Amino acid sequence: MSRYLSLRAAALGVLLVAGLVAMHCARRSPAPLNLLVITIDTLRADRLGCYGCDRPTTPHIDRLAGEGVQFTRVCCQAPLTLPSHCSIFTSRYTLSHGSLGHAYPLNENVRTLAEIARSRGMATAAFVSNHVLDRGYGLARGFDTYWEAHQYSLAALKGLKKRSEDPTTDAALRWLGEHRGERFFLWVHWFHPHKPYDPPPDYARRFAGQRAAGREWTVKDFAAVWEGSMEISAVEVERLRALYDGEVAFSDAQLGRLLEELKNLGLYDRTLIVFTSDHGEVLYEHDRYFGHDIMLYEPCMLVPLVIRHPDWPPARLAGLVQSIDIMPTALSALGITTDAPLEGRDLTPLVLGDADATTQIAVTISYPPREKSLPKFGLRTEDWKLILNETADGFERELYNLAQDPGEKVNLAAEDPERADALQRYYADWSEAVRAHALTSEPRIDEEALENLRSLGYIQ
Repeated sequence: MSRYLSLRAAALGVLLVAGLVAMHCARRSPAPLNLLVITIDTLRADRLGCYGCDRPTTPHIDRLAGEGVQFTRVCCQAPLTLPSHCSIFTSRYTLSHGSLGHAYPLNENVRTLAEIARSRGMATAAFVSNHVLDRGYGLARGFDTYWEAHQYSLAALKGLKKRSEDPTTDAALRWLGEHRGERFFLWVHWFHPHKPYDPPPDYARRFAGQRAAGREWTVKDFAAVWEGSMEISAVEVERLRALYDGEVAFSDAQLGRLLEELKNLGLYDRTLIVFTSDHGEVLYEHDRYFGHDIMLYEPCMLVPLVIRHPDWPPARLAGLVQSIDIMPTALSALGITTDAPLEGRDLTPLVLGDADATTQIAVTISYPPREKSLPKFGLRTEDWKLILNETADGFERELYNLAQDPGEKVNLAAEDPERADALQRYYADWSEAVRAHALTSEPRIDEEALENLRSLGYIQ
């Protein structure tokens, strides 16, 4: 095919997508859209059916992906829950919004999606399941209702989970019924896939079979495996992965309940639905590690993202995008403008066929507790990744050709120093530009916050 014909075909493709969107618009109710954002904590993309998993982990998510736009290469901004959610809801990098790690609250001068939505008259509510998202860390700003699962004791939550019950879902469903007549922004967050991977018994049996009733792991046990003071067999690694899949499936069931209620209330086709995760999870693939906070490998850095807009035809898009792109895309779809400085990009042009509307280099940063690891900085292009591991003398570098080595097993930093140098220079220039307008925060560390971090395995 000639270059002219190729360009003409591409142009016709864009016009076709735009035409389909126009037809959907013609059929759509003139009522303004609601917004539902769903985040499932610690959910790596490749454990979902729509991202290639061959186990029946996510039938409800898969159905949503089939109806919406699925982005297949999405990088989070931090492999930690609080900073990553701050990036999702402010469209700013972690260096910019002030929450570098857990216990670092969002800077009070950064506007959130909830604040903007409420200023436009939307009812706003959040239902969160992870206590590192406590209202004291800043994400509650702009929400009329900010419901936290940790109002229940750990024992009570564990008892409910054993019966396959979820209070976060129940509370969100009640709120939805009470506010069905209002334009709303609802955020629902589930925590289940986080270690120690303890799904309800029926989900454990479904995925782990006869091995479901084995050893109960603690976060200290996982730390001991990583440190090398405890051995783990290949069979037990597979069992833990199966239990993780059970947690994913239980989360998917909760998402299914929520979407079904939207349909029952007649709200499904009047709501912009965004589904994503804050970060993924390494399941022993690297350095004997189960977790995420000190890892910038693909299982941690890549997250799922599905956006269902009533006017957008289903699509599966492979362009590189970032979590900070969610907020500007949602605001655009809702018809809301803002003067808040956003560092992400509106993905609507990409949906409409503009292949240039992707990210050239995605940036993910980890500031874990210093006693566990020094900061790490990850830069990902379409086919390459550079990880800069901070040391007392500078950086140790890891360079991976993702096209040829998707498992990130062969470090090419010594063989391809020019590429590593170029990406490192990009990071230096990028961080200098971001720090010029960065807003900082002081850590909020008290005994309760420390105990929360210990219970999750972030510190010992």
